[in-house]
Amino acid sequence: MVLSGLVLIFVTTITTIILLNSRKYEIAVLRSIGMKKSRLIASYLVENFAFVWGITIAALVSAHLLTPMFSSGVYEDIQNLMSAESFEKIAHGANFGLFMGNAGIVFAGATAVVGLSLALACIDIVRFEPLKIFNKQY
Repeated sequence: MVLSGLVLIFVTTITTIILLNSRKYEIAVLRSIGMKKSRLIASYLVENFAFVWGITIAALVSAHLLTPMFSSGVYEDIQNLMSAESFEKIAHGANFGLFMGNAGIVFAGATAVVGLSLALACIDIVRFEPLKIFNKQY
């Protein structure tokens, strides 16, 4: 899991920097017409967090809807090992509790990874100089 997390952080950071480099001209135009760096950074943060949170919510809803198709066999095997009442108590409480716990972890992890990559992107935005970007000297 740690290796997967590190790969995810690395890929997200690289992707964010590539996307930011492709938007250098847009940033240069906004800076040259007087947009403050702090406002540019804030708008970039809001845009990216809204996108990532939307994708995360869509993925969690999809996973919640698709999980019963793949886990029904597992629940049947567990049900054969315990009494019906015990299984019903565990299954009913675990489905909602497990989903909410996993949703929170996934949401927090996505926010942390994107926050880290956006922090690096914000440092890059602060360094941009519109004239150098217009003259392609970056």
